[in-house]
Amino acid sequence: MTPEAQPAKRPMPVIVSYTVLMVIAIANGLWLMALHNVEPLPVVIRLAPLALLATVFWLPRTRGFVWLAFVGLIYAIQSILMIKAPGQWPWSVAETLAASALLITALKQARRLRHAERHAETTGKRTTK
Repeated sequence: MTPEAQPAKRPMPVIVSYTVLMVIAIANGLWLMALHNVEPLPVVIRLAPLALLATVFWLPRTRGFVWLAFVGLIYAIQSILMIKAPGQWPWSVAETLAASALLITALKQARRLRHAERHAETTGKRTTK
């Protein structure tokens, strides 16, 4: 098969980077709740965008992966801004790296899906419903 005729690959790097970011964000939230007496509501609100976008793995659409990349960018910016908080720099560095990985892998997957859609349009075959 030529590279153009290959179907879109399973988004394993996106799933891994998404999971790592979610685990780091949960651990950071628990750490903030334990040491700094932060209420659980801000932590839950902070995790909501990631949790809501988990559906992109069951319904793989280009737009979903672009949104996931956008959320990764927001998490990276937020982590960079939080790096100066006392005792927060290790969490911020880890979260920035995980969010950057999510940004890159989600954009690559969106590009793969878009390429597969365009190829399907030119050959008359549909790859997704």
